Amino acid sequence: MDQHHAEPSLDAVRDVAEATRWIDQGRSIEWVRQEYERRYNVQTTRELWELFVHTHVVRERTARSALVPWDVLEQHQWSVHLAMLRVEEWRRSGHWVSDGDVTRHAAWRQSLDAAGLVVDYDPGSDDGFVLVPRRADVDEDVIRDPRRL
Repeated sequence: MDQHHAEPSLDAVRDVAEATRWIDQGRSIEWVRQEYERRYNVQTTRELWELFVHTHVVRERTARSALVPWDVLEQHQWSVHLAMLRVEEWRRSGHWVSDGDVTRHAAWRQSLDAAGLVVDYDPGSDDGFVLVPRRADVDEDVIRDPRRL
């Protein structure tokens, strides 16, 4: 008997930001699967969560964007500053952002603004991301744009 297994559908993931946050926190795929079933009464498979990690988490962390114009090394993918830059991107693009991420992001952004700092990327540093003084009339966003050094 030929058993056909359908590809897992990421449509089952109701809250991408929440699931991404769990992965970022180091939760196992099995924990995420069980927690999703408990919270949303949705049964999912390990394969679905493996696909989710590959398509949403890994791709997002390695993708360049206006606020992450650098090739970020793998060992720096867990940086708080990278996570907050991604939240800033989600917020600007109108994507839903969880209450927890909104709160963390607001505190992060306030601390940058109050200290007159922007985020830069230094692949040789431990965290990769460093906070540097904002240059008047040059650093017009939350990052030090590598094209304007």
